[in-house]
Amino acid sequence: MDLDQIRHFVRIAELGSFSRAEAALDISQPSLSRQIRLLEQSLHTKLFARTGRGVTLTAAGAVFLPHAQAILESVSRGETALAESSKGLAGRIVIGLPPRIARVITGPLVEAFRKQFSQASIVIAEGLSPILVEGLKLGRIELALLFNAPNDPQLVLDPLCEEELVLVGHTANRRRLPSQIKFDRLSQFPLILPPMPNSVRASIETARQRAGVHLDIVVEVNTMHAILDLVERRVGFSVIPRGMLLEAKNGKGFEFADIRSPRLLNTVLRATPARLPITKLGRETLALLDRLRVPNLLGARQIAR
Repeated sequence: MDLDQIRHFVRIAELGSFSRAEAALDISQPSLSRQIRLLEQSLHTKLFARTGRGVTLTAAGAVFLPHAQAILESVSRGETALAESSKGLAGRIVIGLPPRIARVITGPLVEAFRKQFSQASIVIAEGLSPILVEGLKLGRIELALLFNAPNDPQLVLDPLCEEELVLVGHTANRRRLPSQIKFDRLSQFPLILPPMPNSVRASIETARQRAGVHLDIVVEVNTMHAILDLVERRVGFSVIPRGMLLEAKNGKGFEFADIRSPRLLNTVLRATPARLPITKLGRETLALLDRLRVPNLLGARQIAR
Protein backbone atom coordinates (compact mmCIF):
# COMPACT_ATOMS: atom_id res chain seq x y z
CA MET A 1 0.00 0.00 0.00
CA ASP A 2 1.31 3.48 -0.87
CA LEU A 3 0.01 7.04 -0.82
CA ASP A 4 -0.74 7.12 -4.55
CA GLN A 5 -2.98 4.08 -4.19
CA ILE A 6 -4.82 5.71 -1.28
CA ARG A 7 -5.11 9.01 -3.15
CA HIS A 8 -6.51 7.24 -6.22
CA PHE A 9 -8.97 5.24 -4.12
CA VAL A 10 -10.31 8.41 -2.46
CA ARG A 11 -10.67 10.20 -5.79
CA ILE A 12 -12.61 7.34 -7.38
CA ALA A 13 -14.85 7.12 -4.30
CA GLU A 14 -15.55 10.87 -4.46
CA LEU A 15 -16.30 10.88 -8.20
CA GLY A 16 -18.04 7.50 -8.40
CA SER A 17 -16.30 6.61 -11.64
CA PHE A 18 -12.93 5.29 -12.84
CA SER A 19 -13.16 7.35 -16.04
CA ARG A 20 -13.85 10.62 -14.21
CA ALA A 21 -11.06 9.86 -11.74
CA GLU A 22 -8.75 9.07 -14.66
CA ALA A 23 -9.33 12.57 -16.06
CA ALA A 24 -9.01 14.27 -12.69
CA LEU A 25 -5.78 12.45 -11.81
CA ASP A 26 -4.32 12.59 -15.33
CA ILE A 27 -3.57 8.87 -15.32
CA SER A 28 -4.48 6.10 -17.78
CA GLN A 29 -7.37 3.84 -16.80
CA PRO A 30 -5.27 0.61 -16.99
CA SER A 31 -2.75 2.15 -14.60
CA LEU A 32 -5.52 3.39 -12.30
CA SER A 33 -7.20 -0.02 -12.29
CA ARG A 34 -3.87 -1.67 -11.48
CA GLN A 35 -3.29 0.69 -8.54
CA ILE A 36 -6.70 -0.14 -7.07
CA ARG A 37 -6.17 -3.85 -7.65
CA LEU A 38 -2.86 -3.69 -5.74
CA LEU A 39 -4.54 -1.78 -2.91
CA GLU A 40 -7.33 -4.35 -2.70
CA GLN A 41 -4.75 -7.14 -2.63
CA SER A 42 -2.88 -5.50 0.24
CA LEU A 43 -6.13 -5.03 2.16
CA HIS A 44 -7.45 -8.50 1.23
CA THR A 45 -10.86 -7.13 0.27
CA LYS A 46 -12.81 -5.58 -2.61
CA LEU A 47 -13.29 -1.83 -2.28
CA PHE A 48 -15.54 -1.10 -5.27
CA ALA A 49 -18.54 -2.71 -6.95
CA ARG A 50 -19.22 -1.84 -10.60
CA THR A 51 -22.65 -0.54 -11.61
CA GLY A 52 -24.17 0.50 -14.93
CA ARG A 53 -23.23 4.12 -14.26
CA GLY A 54 -19.85 3.72 -12.63
CA VAL A 55 -18.75 2.25 -9.30
CA THR A 56 -19.96 2.29 -5.72
CA LEU A 57 -18.12 1.48 -2.53
CA THR A 58 -18.50 -1.97 -1.07
CA ALA A 59 -19.21 -2.23 2.66
CA ALA A 60 -15.47 -2.63 3.23
CA GLY A 61 -14.72 0.33 0.98
CA ALA A 62 -17.15 2.52 2.93
CA VAL A 63 -15.39 1.54 6.16
CA PHE A 64 -11.94 2.27 4.71
CA LEU A 65 -12.81 5.62 3.06
CA PRO A 66 -12.78 7.92 6.14
CA HIS A 67 -9.48 6.37 7.26
CA ALA A 68 -7.99 6.90 3.81
CA GLN A 69 -9.15 10.53 3.85
CA ALA A 70 -7.63 10.94 7.32
CA ILE A 71 -4.28 9.56 6.07
CA LEU A 72 -4.19 12.08 3.24
CA GLU A 73 -5.19 14.92 5.58
CA SER A 74 -2.46 13.91 8.04
CA VAL A 75 0.13 13.93 5.24
CA SER A 76 -1.13 17.34 4.12
CA ARG A 77 -0.73 18.65 7.66
CA GLY A 78 2.81 17.26 7.79
CA GLU A 79 3.62 19.03 4.53
CA THR A 80 2.14 22.23 5.99
CA ALA A 81 4.35 21.91 9.08
CA LEU A 82 7.44 21.45 6.89
CA ALA A 83 6.53 24.41 4.72
CA GLU A 84 6.02 26.57 7.80
CA SER A 85 9.45 25.64 9.14
CA SER A 86 11.17 26.78 5.96
CA LYS A 87 9.21 29.73 4.57
CA GLY A 88 6.60 30.90 7.06
CA LEU A 89 2.87 30.25 7.25
CA ALA A 90 1.52 28.32 4.29
CA GLY A 91 -0.39 25.12 3.58
CA ARG A 92 -4.00 24.21 4.26
CA ILE A 93 -6.18 24.04 7.37
CA VAL A 94 -9.59 22.41 7.85
CA ILE A 95 -11.83 24.01 10.47
CA GLY A 96 -15.04 22.33 11.63
CA LEU A 97 -18.05 24.50 12.50
CA PRO A 98 -21.65 23.64 13.46
CA PRO A 99 -24.11 25.20 10.98
CA ARG A 100 -25.32 28.01 13.28
CA ILE A 101 -21.78 29.06 14.22
CA ALA A 102 -20.68 28.75 10.59
CA ARG A 103 -23.43 31.12 9.51
CA VAL A 104 -22.22 33.78 11.96
CA ILE A 105 -18.43 33.56 11.76
CA THR A 106 -17.49 32.08 8.36
CA GLY A 107 -17.47 35.49 6.66
CA PRO A 108 -15.31 37.38 9.18
CA LEU A 109 -13.08 34.33 9.77
CA VAL A 110 -12.29 33.69 6.10
CA GLU A 111 -11.84 37.39 5.40
CA ALA A 112 -9.37 37.79 8.29
CA PHE A 113 -7.60 34.51 7.43
CA ARG A 114 -7.01 35.47 3.80
CA LYS A 115 -5.77 38.90 4.85
CA GLN A 116 -3.31 37.51 7.42
CA PHE A 117 -2.23 34.23 5.75
CA SER A 118 -2.16 35.00 2.04
CA GLN A 119 -0.07 31.89 1.22
CA ALA A 120 -2.35 29.48 3.08
CA SER A 121 -5.76 28.03 2.25
CA ILE A 122 -8.72 27.39 4.54
CA VAL A 123 -11.49 24.78 4.36
CA ILE A 124 -14.69 25.21 6.40
CA ALA A 125 -16.19 21.79 7.21
CA GLU A 126 -19.78 22.37 8.32
CA GLY A 127 -21.61 19.71 10.33
CA LEU A 128 -23.29 18.82 13.61
CA SER A 129 -20.95 18.48 16.58
CA PRO A 130 -20.97 14.62 16.65
CA ILE A 131 -19.89 14.55 12.99
CA LEU A 132 -17.15 17.12 13.64
CA VAL A 133 -15.88 15.07 16.60
CA GLU A 134 -15.46 12.07 14.30
CA GLY A 135 -13.55 14.23 11.81
CA LEU A 136 -11.24 15.47 14.56
CA LYS A 137 -10.52 11.95 15.78
CA LEU A 138 -9.77 10.73 12.26
CA GLY A 139 -7.48 13.70 11.59
CA ARG A 140 -9.60 15.13 8.76
CA ILE A 141 -10.25 18.30 10.80
CA GLU A 142 -7.45 20.18 12.59
CA LEU A 143 -9.58 22.35 14.84
CA ALA A 144 -13.29 22.85 15.46
CA LEU A 145 -15.84 24.69 17.53
CA LEU A 146 -18.27 22.27 19.18
CA PHE A 147 -21.45 22.47 21.23
CA ASN A 148 -21.57 20.63 24.58
CA ALA A 149 -18.78 18.16 23.80
CA PRO A 150 -18.19 15.70 26.69
CA ASN A 151 -14.68 15.00 27.95
CA ASP A 152 -12.87 12.70 25.54
CA PRO A 153 -9.25 11.47 25.86
CA GLN A 154 -8.88 11.77 22.08
CA LEU A 155 -9.64 15.51 22.09
CA VAL A 156 -8.18 18.63 23.64
CA LEU A 157 -11.20 20.71 24.69
CA ASP A 158 -11.13 24.36 25.74
CA PRO A 159 -14.46 25.96 26.86
CA LEU A 160 -14.97 29.23 25.02
CA CYS A 161 -18.41 30.61 25.89
CA GLU A 162 -21.91 29.80 27.12
CA GLU A 163 -25.21 30.57 25.40
CA GLU A 164 -28.37 30.84 27.47
CA LEU A 165 -31.45 29.18 25.96
CA VAL A 166 -34.74 31.09 26.17
CA LEU A 167 -38.39 30.42 25.34
CA VAL A 168 -39.35 32.56 22.34
CA GLY A 169 -42.74 33.49 20.91
CA HIS A 170 -44.26 36.15 18.67
CA THR A 171 -45.60 39.40 20.12
CA ALA A 172 -48.86 38.92 18.18
CA ASN A 173 -49.69 35.70 20.08
CA ARG A 174 -52.66 35.90 22.40
CA ARG A 175 -50.53 34.27 25.06
CA ARG A 176 -47.81 36.68 26.15
CA LEU A 177 -44.63 35.46 27.78
CA PRO A 178 -43.50 36.43 31.29
CA SER A 179 -39.94 37.67 31.85
CA GLN A 180 -39.05 34.30 33.43
CA ILE A 181 -40.55 30.83 33.30
CA LYS A 182 -39.79 27.57 35.06
CA PHE A 183 -38.71 24.70 32.83
CA ASP A 184 -41.62 22.43 33.77
CA ARG A 185 -44.08 25.07 32.48
CA LEU A 186 -42.74 24.59 28.96
CA SER A 187 -45.13 21.63 28.82
CA GLN A 188 -47.97 24.17 28.42
CA PHE A 189 -46.67 25.49 25.09
CA PRO A 190 -46.79 23.99 21.57
CA LEU A 191 -43.09 23.75 20.76
CA ILE A 192 -41.13 23.86 17.52
CA LEU A 193 -37.76 22.20 18.16
CA PRO A 194 -34.81 20.80 16.21
CA PRO A 195 -34.52 16.99 16.19
CA MET A 196 -31.78 15.07 17.96
CA PRO A 197 -28.77 15.13 17.97
CA ASN A 198 -28.96 18.94 17.75
CA SER A 199 -27.22 20.46 20.81
CA VAL A 200 -30.19 22.65 21.77
CA ARG A 201 -32.52 19.66 21.64
CA ALA A 202 -30.04 17.55 23.63
CA SER A 203 -29.97 20.19 26.41
CA ILE A 204 -33.78 20.30 26.46
CA GLU A 205 -34.08 16.50 26.54
CA THR A 206 -31.63 16.22 29.44
CA ALA A 207 -33.62 18.76 31.47
CA ARG A 208 -36.94 17.15 30.48
CA GLN A 209 -35.86 13.72 31.66
CA ARG A 210 -34.61 15.10 34.97
CA ALA A 211 -37.85 17.05 35.50
CA GLY A 212 -40.03 14.12 34.42
CA VAL A 213 -42.28 16.30 32.25
CA HIS A 214 -43.86 15.79 28.83
CA LEU A 215 -43.32 18.43 26.16
CA ASP A 216 -45.84 19.18 23.42
CA ILE A 217 -43.57 19.12 20.36
CA VAL A 218 -45.74 19.96 17.36
CA VAL A 219 -43.01 20.43 14.72
CA GLU A 220 -39.38 19.36 14.36
CA VAL A 221 -37.15 21.44 12.05
CA ASN A 222 -33.40 21.18 11.53
CA THR A 223 -32.41 24.82 11.19
CA MET A 224 -32.86 27.63 13.69
CA HIS A 225 -33.80 30.16 11.01
CA ALA A 226 -36.63 27.90 9.80
CA ILE A 227 -37.77 27.54 13.42
CA LEU A 228 -37.88 31.33 13.87
CA ASP A 229 -39.84 31.64 10.63
CA LEU A 230 -42.47 29.26 12.04
CA VAL A 231 -42.53 31.18 15.33
CA GLU A 232 -43.06 34.37 13.33
CA ARG A 233 -45.97 32.65 11.57
CA ARG A 234 -47.35 31.85 15.06
CA VAL A 235 -47.26 28.09 14.53
CA GLY A 236 -45.88 27.71 18.05
CA PHE A 237 -43.10 28.64 20.45
CA SER A 238 -39.49 27.50 20.57
CA VAL A 239 -36.40 27.28 22.75
CA ILE A 240 -33.40 28.95 21.14
CA PRO A 241 -30.09 30.57 22.13
CA ARG A 242 -30.68 34.18 23.16
CA GLY A 243 -28.11 35.31 20.59
CA MET A 244 -30.33 34.03 17.76
CA LEU A 245 -32.67 36.94 18.40
CA LEU A 246 -29.83 39.31 17.46
CA GLU A 247 -29.77 37.69 14.01
CA ALA A 248 -33.56 37.64 13.60
CA LYS A 249 -34.36 41.18 12.47
CA ASN A 250 -32.83 42.48 15.69
CA GLY A 251 -35.49 40.58 17.61
CA LYS A 252 -38.36 42.65 16.18
CA GLY A 253 -41.69 40.87 16.52
CA PHE A 254 -40.35 38.34 19.02
CA GLU A 255 -40.51 38.18 22.79
CA PHE A 256 -38.72 35.76 25.09
CA ALA A 257 -38.75 34.40 28.62
CA ASP A 258 -35.65 33.38 30.56
CA ILE A 259 -35.89 29.71 31.54
CA ARG A 260 -35.21 28.84 35.18
CA SER A 261 -35.17 25.74 37.39
CA PRO A 262 -32.98 24.81 35.62
CA ARG A 263 -31.30 27.33 33.35
CA LEU A 264 -30.47 25.80 29.99
CA LEU A 265 -26.98 26.51 28.67
CA ASN A 266 -25.16 25.64 25.46
CA THR A 267 -21.39 25.49 25.94
CA VAL A 268 -19.18 26.25 22.93
CA LEU A 269 -15.73 24.60 23.07
CA ARG A 270 -12.61 24.82 20.93
CA ALA A 271 -11.38 21.33 20.04
CA THR A 272 -8.24 19.83 18.52
CA PRO A 273 -7.15 16.16 18.20
CA ALA A 274 -5.08 14.96 21.14
CA ARG A 275 -2.99 12.49 19.13
CA LEU A 276 -1.86 14.87 16.37
CA PRO A 277 0.34 17.93 16.95
CA ILE A 278 -1.32 21.17 15.92
CA THR A 279 0.50 22.99 13.14
CA LYS A 280 1.81 26.52 13.44
CA LEU A 281 -0.94 27.58 11.05
CA GLY A 282 -3.43 25.90 13.39
CA ARG A 283 -2.07 27.77 16.42
CA GLU A 284 -2.19 31.08 14.57
CA THR A 285 -5.76 30.35 13.44
CA LEU A 286 -6.78 29.73 17.06
CA ALA A 287 -5.27 33.09 17.95
CA LEU A 288 -7.18 34.62 15.05
CA LEU A 289 -10.44 33.18 16.41
CA ASP A 290 -9.67 34.81 19.76
CA ARG A 291 -9.22 38.18 18.06
CA LEU A 292 -12.54 37.78 16.25
CA ARG A 293 -14.28 37.59 19.66
CA VAL A 294 -16.54 34.68 18.76
CA PRO A 295 -18.60 34.98 22.01
CA ASN A 296 -19.63 38.51 21.01
CA LEU A 297 -20.59 37.38 17.50
CA LEU A 298 -22.77 34.65 19.00
CA GLY A 299 -24.26 36.89 21.69
CA ALA A 300 -22.84 34.52 24.33
CA ARG A 301 -21.00 34.92 27.64
CA GLN A 302 -17.26 34.30 27.44
CA ILE A 303 -15.88 31.73 29.88
CA ALA A 304 -12.87 33.02 31.82
CA ARG A 305 -9.73 30.93 31.23
